[in-house]
Amino acid sequence: SEASGRGARSTLRLSREMPGSSSDAKLPYSLDKLSWDSAHHFNTQNKYGYAGKGRKLGDAMLQCETCLQWFHAREVSCLTDADVFVPFQRNYRFACRICAGG
Repeated sequence: SEASGRGARSTLRLSREMPGSSSDAKLPYSLDKLSWDSAHHFNTQNKYGYAGKGRKLGDAMLQCETCLQWFHAREVSCLTDADVFVPFQRNYRFACRICAGG
């Protein structure tokens, strides 16, 4: 990942997420069947990420800019231990491996 700062604001830019992953990747649930809150932060089915696992309020998650699904930070390889961000902050660009095509 690449971080670039501008004054007091910084932007975390995330590139394609999983080099060498299959473009045939699918989620174990249907995004179309999820019911979201008005801010699109939580769904009533509590299914997130590549595995469809639940989410807690303080979990570090990234939202795909294409499908709008949230992915657990521990599931994505584009982050390092040095990358820090605040939950629900959207000062980055991220595409999940499904939307990015690989």
